[in-house]
Amino acid sequence: LAGVVNFAAIPDVLRFRFSADTRKRDGFTHQLSDGSQFDNINYKTYRAGMLFTPTDKISNYTIASFTKSANGGTGIILTDVNPTGPLAAAFPTFGLQAQLAEQKLLGIRFTQGTGPHYWLTKTFVAVNTTTVELPAGLTLKNVASFQRVRANGGFDNDGTNAPGVHYLRTHYTGHASGVGESRNEAVTEELQLQGNWLDNKLNWVVGGFYQNTYPYGYQQVRVVQFGVLNVTESHLNSTSSAVFGQGTLDFGAFSEALSGLKLTGGYRYTWDTRHYTVAVWQERGATQPCVNVPATRSYPNCLAKLDRKWKAGTYNFSLDYKLTPEILVYATTRKGFKSGGFNVSANVLVPTTFDPETVKDYELGVKADFNVGGMPLRTNVALFKDNYKNIQRSVFLPNPAGGILTFLSNAAAGTIKGVETQITVKPTENLTVDVTYSYLDATYDDYPNFLDSSTGRIVNLAGKPLPFAPKNKYGVNVKYTLPVDESWGDLSINAGVSYQGHYLTTDQVQPTVYRIGDYSLVNLGVNWKNFARTPLDVELFMTNVFDRKAIAAGQVFYYSAGTADASYIEPRMFGLRFRYSFGGG
Repeated sequence: LAGVVNFAAIPDVLRFRFSADTRKRDGFTHQLSDGSQFDNINYKTYRAGMLFTPTDKISNYTIASFTKSANGGTGIILTDVNPTGPLAAAFPTFGLQAQLAEQKLLGIRFTQGTGPHYWLTKTFVAVNTTTVELPAGLTLKNVASFQRVRANGGFDNDGTNAPGVHYLRTHYTGHASGVGESRNEAVTEELQLQGNWLDNKLNWVVGGFYQNTYPYGYQQVRVVQFGVLNVTESHLNSTSSAVFGQGTLDFGAFSEALSGLKLTGGYRYTWDTRHYTVAVWQERGATQPCVNVPATRSYPNCLAKLDRKWKAGTYNFSLDYKLTPEILVYATTRKGFKSGGFNVSANVLVPTTFDPETVKDYELGVKADFNVGGMPLRTNVALFKDNYKNIQRSVFLPNPAGGILTFLSNAAAGTIKGVETQITVKPTENLTVDVTYSYLDATYDDYPNFLDSSTGRIVNLAGKPLPFAPKNKYGVNVKYTLPVDESWGDLSINAGVSYQGHYLTTDQVQPTVYRIGDYSLVNLGVNWKNFARTPLDVELFMTNVFDRKAIAAGQVFYYSAGTADASYIEPRMFGLRFRYSFGGG
C-alpha cells in the first residue's frame, strides 16, 4: 500500500509532499527446525518534502525519510558437503551426508539450518538543498545531509544443523539472543558554484565536498565458527574531503559551423582518512583469547588501533557531436578509485592495510533516431573498456607456523570490455518493441599468489574470468495497446523475456555452485489505465511465468568450511495492483 499527497500551503511559495509506503509478503523459503520464513518482505517507509521559494531567485528544498525493514533474510539451501572437509571432520556425529540427501528430497524451498534468521534495518535520511541565483549567470548551491542507519540480524551460513558458521543477533545491551549490531551516522556538506555563460554554450561547476561517517552507539558482531563463538567490537571513523570542477563547452560559441560539438572536462581530488579501533576475541568458557593481537593477551585487553590516509585524483573527459539533430556520437574516458581498508589478524606476516582500487574507463557510443519505412526506430550503442588495477582480493599464503594465511591485498589486475545496445521500434502505432543486449568480457591480467584449494598449489589466475560477470544478457519487452473505445480507458498488454548467461561465484574452482547456470525469465502484464475513464488504474501481473528454479547466488565454502549453499530466484508470482489519483494534479 502506497500513498502520496502534494499541496501548496502558500501558492508558489511553500509546497509540501508527503508519502508512505508499506509492503508485506510471506516468504517462499522455510526453515524446518523452527518454521521461520525467509525471502519475505516486511517494510514501512515514510517521506516528507518541503519546497520553499520566497523569491524567484532563491529555493530551499528539504527531504526527510524513515524506513524500517524487518524480515527473515535470504534462504540458504545446502547443495553439497565435502566428506573430508573441516565441518564434517569437526562434527562427525551430525550426519552431514545424510542431511545433504535429505535436502535433495526436500527441494529448494526448505532448509535444514538451525541458526537464527533475522534482519532488521532502520534508516533515517535528511537532505537540504539551497539554491541561490546570482548575477552574471552564476548560481550558488549548497547540499547538506544527515543519515543514521541501524542494522541488526543473524543467519545460518552453512545450511546444516551443525554449528559451522552462524551469525548471531546481538541486542544493544550486548547480550546475545542468538547476528551483529551496527549503528552508524554520516553527515555530508557540499558547496557548489555554477556558471552558465556564452549564451548557454559554457556550463561549469566548481565546489568542495566533505563527509564524516562514524558509529553512534554499540557495535558488535558475534559469529559461531565450528562451535567457537568469535566476538568483534569495532569503531570505524571515516572522513572524505574533495575539491572538484567540471565544465561543458559547446564550440558553437566560436563558430556556427561547430555548433553541437561539445567538450566536457572534470577533475576531482579526494582525501580519505580512516581511524579503526577493533577488538576480536573468542569465548571459550573460562578463557577468552584475543584474535587480532598476540594470543598471549585475552579479553578485555584485545584493543588494536589502525589509522591510514589515502588520496587520489579522478577525472572525466568526453567529446560529443550531433551529426544531425537525430544522431549523437560521443567518446569519453574516466578514472575512479575505491578506498582501501584494514586486515584484522594476530599474525605479523599479514599486512594491516590494503590500498585503493583504481579503474580507467574508455567508451565510444552513438544515440540515434531513425525512420525506416515510416517506422520510428531508436538505437543506443556503447563500446567500453575498463582497465582495473590493484583489485582487492583474498590472498592465501602458507603460514610458517602451519596452515594458511588469508588476507585482503591489492592482488590482481584485470580488463573488462564489452558492448551495450538498446533498440526501440514501433512497427505500428499500437505496438512497441524494446530490445536490450550486452556482452561482457572480464578477465584477470594478473593474479599471482592465488591458492588453488583443490590442489594445494599457488597459481596465477591470469586469463581467467572475473566472478559475477555474465558474458551475455538480453531482454525483449513488447507492449501492445488494444484499440478499444475511448470510454474504456487505455488498455495494454505487456510481455517480457530476459536472459542472463552463466557466471562464476568465486575464483576457486569448486564442485558445485561455482558456476551459476544461464536462465531466462518470462513476465506478463495487463495494464488498464483510467479504467472506464475514471482516475483508477488497474494492473494484472505475473512474474516468472514458467516458474523457473534458477540459482540467484551461491555461497561456496567446499574447501574452506566444507559446504556449498545456494539461494534461489523468486518463484512464479501473480497479483493485482490498483492506483487511484485524486485532486487537481
